[in-house]
Amino acid sequence: MLFAFLPGQDYAWVLVTVLIAGSSFNYYKCRVDRPYFNEKIALLWNITNAVYLWVNSVLLICMTLRYTKFSGGVQLIGLGIPIIIIIEFFTMHPAKEWISQRFESCRNGRDCELYLRYLAFTIHNREERENSTAKQKRG
Repeated sequence: MLFAFLPGQDYAWVLVTVLIAGSSFNYYKCRVDRPYFNEKIALLWNITNAVYLWVNSVLLICMTLRYTKFSGGVQLIGLGIPIIIIIEFFTMHPAKEWISQRFESCRNGRDCELYLRYLAFTIHNREERENSTAKQKRG
């Protein structure tokens, strides 16, 4: 929409700024909230958002260096995408990290038992939410 309302080179920096802000907000929001229950879909969505953020970052680099002899924007995108995919595959989700740190900080068996009950309750509620969401979509 912005491209239609802000034509020309006068607004190029505004467009790049909006794209960078929007893509970074989208990436971090989806990374933290994990809106999809399916892990494969969540991973695919994180990869897509990360690539979108990378492409917009390269656009900012190219805009900054447009009056120099730099002409490697496409190569930079091509080199960055496989690295982003590898990073997203092997990066642990912050919630999983928090769970493992929390579990390691248990002082005795009672703490571990209470924490495991809490996790079981949370997982059970998640399954109920998934089922109710599926029923709402069908009905």
